[in-house]
Amino acid sequence: MVGFDTSAGLPPPGGYKDVDIYSGTVAALRGLGGPAECYLPAISFYLDDIVSYFTNDASGELCAVHEHNATNPLRPLCIDRSLPGHRPNAVASWYRQMYVCHILDHVLRNRPRERGSLTLQDHMKFMAALR
Repeated sequence: MVGFDTSAGLPPPGGYKDVDIYSGTVAALRGLGGPAECYLPAISFYLDDIVSYFTNDASGELCAVHEHNATNPLRPLCIDRSLPGHRPNAVASWYRQMYVCHILDHVLRNRPRERGSLTLQDHMKFMAALR
């Protein structure tokens, strides 16, 4: 992975998982138990078996997600609220199958960010440049 610091001897962070059925989902989510620096601050998951008449929170992928969230408060899997965003197809069916594991104990989510300040005049110039 380009730009990943390997000096700590850690593998590159994971970034995407497609999971299936309860047992496969449990196994995939078990992989989220390592040190926070082994992961990106958020990881996309595609839960392809959650959109049928028989899908429910007591079985399958959703059951595994609920069990994981109950026991891993710093690594919750949540619906991806960034979709559809500005994508051309605002109603693609797969959007509701996308979830995000938030690595809440990741350093990038816990250190304060330095933010500069602008005068009102500079802010107006900046906003005008965005149009």
